[in-house]
Amino acid sequence: AFQCTFETVPPVSLPEDLSSLELRFPREEGEHTHLQEVVDQYLSQNAELVPVHEKRCPAEDEIVLADICGAGENGPVPGMRSLNQKIRLKASAAAPLPEVVALLKTLRPGESAETRVICPADYPDPLMRGRPVVMTVTLRAIYREIRPAFGDAFAQKKGFKDVFQLKQALFEYAARTYLQRMQRIARETLLDQLMETRTVPVPQALHRRFLEIRLRSVRDFFASADMDAAQLEAVLERIRPEAEAQAMRDAR
Repeated sequence: AFQCTFETVPPVSLPEDLSSLELRFPREEGEHTHLQEVVDQYLSQNAELVPVHEKRCPAEDEIVLADICGAGENGPVPGMRSLNQKIRLKASAAAPLPEVVALLKTLRPGESAETRVICPADYPDPLMRGRPVVMTVTLRAIYREIRPAFGDAFAQKKGFKDVFQLKQALFEYAARTYLQRMQRIARETLLDQLMETRTVPVPQALHRRFLEIRLRSVRDFFASADMDAAQLEAVLERIRPEAEAQAMRDAR
């Protein structure tokens, strides 16, 4: 025997006149180069990494193997230790910890150095956010990426008739992913406007589900960080109010 419980919510009335709704798509930086980015990513995925044996500093857009360890006032920062991590040295404001990327460009294989960063705002433990962290960086190796020639031979190797057919497939993929992103933005914008003056009850089961997902992601983040059970529970307790609010937004 088993028991099944269903939660129901009252219907939400929507206005008959929707003429006041406004939809504007944000202009994204680099939106006109989306296709080229898709092509570059595809070629990079099929590239060969060749070790660089010269004793020199890595150049822009090269790939390096590095050890990175972060320490705060009270010792190592959980989740900020990564060994033998592959990193592409690409200058970008959106790149995580650009100070680390900049430091790696000044090192030769085997060398180590430190740089001071601010703990990111999206770090799972609210207690650490905004605090200074000393990152110890060791450069292990440098790799040069050799991309395949974008022609018929490469296309046929990947199962396409010729390079034109491959280009068509990449164009369709780029158009589809761009359209999906625009549709998501439009859906979220319109729903936000519709719900501004309305209270939509959220089923508790749905809210609990999204809360469990959020808390599980925090547990997974710290899974390999040598954090004992008591420390982890303290972090989960600190992040719970934020996780509750995010779960409510996701459930809506």
